[in-house]
Amino acid sequence: MMEIDRAKVKLAVRRTGKGPSLAQLLKWRDDILATVSTFPAFSSLDLDEQSGKIVIGLEKLDEADSLRGILSGAKIPADVLLIEQSSMALTYPIPGSVFSRSRPLAGGVIIGSSECTLGIAALAESGAYSFLMTAGHCSPTFGVPDAYWMRQPLSGMQLMGYEFYDYSWTCAGGRCDNADIGLYTNDFVDYNAGIGEIPLELGLVWRMTARVAGPNALGALNIDQQFPRLSVTGIQSYGIMSQVVDKVGRSSGWTFGNTYKTCALVQFNANYKLNCQDYASYTSDYGDSGGPVFVHYPNIAPSPGGNGITFLGINSAKHLENNTVKGGSFTNTNQIRSEIGLFRFW
Repeated sequence: MMEIDRAKVKLAVRRTGKGPSLAQLLKWRDDILATVSTFPAFSSLDLDEQSGKIVIGLEKLDEADSLRGILSGAKIPADVLLIEQSSMALTYPIPGSVFSRSRPLAGGVIIGSSECTLGIAALAESGAYSFLMTAGHCSPTFGVPDAYWMRQPLSGMQLMGYEFYDYSWTCAGGRCDNADIGLYTNDFVDYNAGIGEIPLELGLVWRMTARVAGPNALGALNIDQQFPRLSVTGIQSYGIMSQVVDKVGRSSGWTFGNTYKTCALVQFNANYKLNCQDYASYTSDYGDSGGPVFVHYPNIAPSPGGNGITFLGINSAKHLENNTVKGGSFTNTNQIRSEIGLFRFW
């Protein structure tokens, strides 16, 4: 695993005071995640490392006693759980489509002069810094952190951040890589306002108006204005044969398909190999590179507060066999972690 140059990343560390350690808070949070995320009034789950508390947001605070009763078996000290009223109503404009300006930055929208797709915003496990994730080949030089400045959207002078991580190594026949991953800061340059930071939302993917089966059909490119959110509530390590997975991309929209290959070697081009990539029969086209891949739960009705998804990886390329489109390849969570280490969305 290559060590990330954290000197290039803006730090936002909250110091842990007296009380439970950060490791203990993380364990408790993970222990209750599945329970609280399915609680009817649930809206958010966060840590306050400074005060040593797990903060649970509910749409209706009068449901707090009911939730505390449900969590009583989790053996978490009562004074560690802070339940507060927290609405998930959006306080910022909802983008109209994958081509629109997205503030905060979130997964599924167009980025860069190379016209890729923004994958997702995540947080290093330590909590030291956040970052934006997309495909490594979306910058001009594969496998090298070339400090490439990415735009979102394509027009205008505002830049969303620069690439600070992209890794590969020399191997027989060229370069090898475990993950087609590039990490970006959320710094920006605005030629009127100067240098600053663009807001991002961890684990958010914009929800499109329609979801269709691949590998040839085109999904919706417009964002659902009534139910705009897909929020990560879990992480899956790798693809599972025949499992249905979804992806969102700026070219083919929201599509899904079955996983049909796992841990395959991909000859990305004549000089670049990707180890242990997974394949699924969703639609993947030029420009979809970097988009989020996830497990969706279509039997759960859409919610204004956002539907939970399980993060699985980052879309990499279209897959053809004998000139027939089969689907797309993606870098799974395990392969991403093998390079950048652990990361999280809450």
